[in-house]
Amino acid sequence: MLSRTYRIAKSYFPAVTRGKVVQNDIVRIVIKQDPQLQNPKFAVIVANKIAKKAVTRNLLRRQIYTILEKYCNTAPKAFISVFPRKAEVSFEVLEKSIEEFLWLKK
Repeated sequence: MLSRTYRIAKSYFPAVTRGKVVQNDIVRIVIKQDPQLQNPKFAVIVANKIAKKAVTRNLLRRQIYTILEKYCNTAPKAFISVFPRKAEVSFEVLEKSIEEFLWLKK
């Protein structure tokens, strides 16, 4: 799981949902630049519309946080909100689409 230093606090969240949007049919990512940040801040939001069961939503959220944890040192210094658009996606496909949008390819 991603440590607290890399997550967006609930109080900041409404302000950071507006920014540059990049998306495809698997994931939508909102990036809001902030020059005062020491490190990138992430949030993962899975809507009830995407997955009805809480177990599925939590699994998807944990998978995305695992992907983001690998790249937290190379990600841009910004508030980054990730909104998955499909629940039935393999981990590899999800990882490729997030890497592609955050320019994190190794």
